[in-house]
Amino acid sequence: GERNPLEALDKISRKCPLAVVKVGTQGAYIKHRGKVDHVGIMAEAKRVDTTGAGDFYAAGFLVGLTRGLSMVQCGRVIEVTGTTLADETWTEIDRLIRRVEAGGYLF
Repeated sequence: GERNPLEALDKISRKCPLAVVKVGTQGAYIKHRGKVDHVGIMAEAKRVDTTGAGDFYAAGFLVGLTRGLSMVQCGRVIEVTGTTLADETWTEIDRLIRRVEAGGYLF
C-alpha cells in the first residue's frame, strides 16, 4: 500500500532479508543486509511489451543469485518483447546476460 518505492522497500525488508521493488522504467531498488541499491534498465532494453515482465525479472534475479552475482548484477533489467521467445531472442538474452556477468552493461 505504499506509494513511495523506498518506503515499500523498507517495509518489505522488515519481513525478509532480501527485498526488491521494481519501479518500471526506472529499474528497481534492492535492499540486502541493510544496503540499498538502485539499478536501472540496460540502455539496450526495448520497452515495448511488458507481458510477463515481473516473472521474467524474478527468474533472472534468482538465476543471478544462484550464480553468485552481486545484488546490483542480479537486479539489472534485461527486457525482451512478449512471453513467447524465438530462438534469436534467447540468443540475445544470453548475450546480454554475459555482459551483465562481465560488468559490461550500459546505462
